[in-house]
Amino acid sequence: MNILYHHRTQGTGAEGVHISQIIKGLRGLGNNVSVVCPSGDDPLKTAGNNPFAKKKGGLKKKILSFVSSHLPQALFECLEMAYNFSAYPKIKNIVEIEKVELIYERYAFFMTAGARIAKERKTPFIVEVNEIAGHKRVRKQVFVRKARDAEYLIFTQAEAIIVVSSFLKQEIVDLGIDAQKIFVISNGADDVLFDPAKYDRKKQRALYSLGDKDIVFGFIGWFVPWHNLEFFIKVFSKIDNENCKLILVGDGGLKDSLYILTETLNIADKVIFAGAIPYEKIPDMINALDICIIPDSNEYRSPIKMFEYMAMGKPVVAPNYEPIRSVIDDGKDGVIFDPMDKENLVRILNNVVNDEGKRKILGNNAREKILKQHLWKHNAQKVLEIYRKVTAQ
Repeated sequence: MNILYHHRTQGTGAEGVHISQIIKGLRGLGNNVSVVCPSGDDPLKTAGNNPFAKKKGGLKKKILSFVSSHLPQALFECLEMAYNFSAYPKIKNIVEIEKVELIYERYAFFMTAGARIAKERKTPFIVEVNEIAGHKRVRKQVFVRKARDAEYLIFTQAEAIIVVSSFLKQEIVDLGIDAQKIFVISNGADDVLFDPAKYDRKKQRALYSLGDKDIVFGFIGWFVPWHNLEFFIKVFSKIDNENCKLILVGDGGLKDSLYILTETLNIADKVIFAGAIPYEKIPDMINALDICIIPDSNEYRSPIKMFEYMAMGKPVVAPNYEPIRSVIDDGKDGVIFDPMDKENLVRILNNVVNDEGKRKILGNNAREKILKQHLWKHNAQKVLEIYRKVTAQ
């Protein structure tokens, strides 16, 4: 089948991982997948890249980077709307030349070009939604009403809508969209890359002077407000075990303030700032950890790192939100805590730290669950099943 995948991102970070893995999965099932995006980059090459790194390459990439990080929000949203004028002919050209049978789109605010072409060409249209207009965001929206109008046009045109959480599904239903065409598919992991048997744990730990007795907590991601790393660092300082260490892998605007916090709490000697690493090296780093942490999330996001930690056979400690509860069976293949509750989390971590046997059981069960239920190739198969279902009606 000929599929067109359309997105309006730079293809880096977690969103790049999701995009690349769905494309890879669809291609792996024998489909031809063409990609339309602003940068024109191959998402399989940019997935997981550091979104905070200085952009390399041509003028186009540098302009896109500047626009996304420096423009006033109102002007930025105007450019988001204007994107349709450049995307429309690109999508239309591929749809016509390649006789596209499915337009699969990662939803973005104001991005109506794909929906309009799907309607004109009578091409099946599936949209993947990770947030909707009006959600609390770091970049507060200005033209919320216009975003909602465009959103409604897109959602009504789509034969199917894919979301990562039941919470997000209900929010879309509340907009007046038929629940029967909304499907929940949580994120996943790549079992080929995230295979603990491939990596040397002792060698990786030695790079950071970690001994056999050290119990290593780890966070891998970006140092941004919504991860609430400050909260976790304060919790970590209260853990009653002198062998505990914390590795923070990533980059972002909060890095300096987090380092200062570790000094203020007198735990700088226990916290390692490992910097950002290439995506393909992340499994090696996870393998060196003993306990993986998701400090915070929200009601509608499905953290990709949760699946990757679990695929590597690590116990995950994560906050009690629906998308996390739908994956982690508390006490069986992970541990769930009350969001932003320091006392609750300190108590839980002290229990996990002091029970190595329990950690191994949690990790083994976690990997088994991911291999059975939450691989990216499973998600790609589900997309095709949804396509067949909605086109048969």
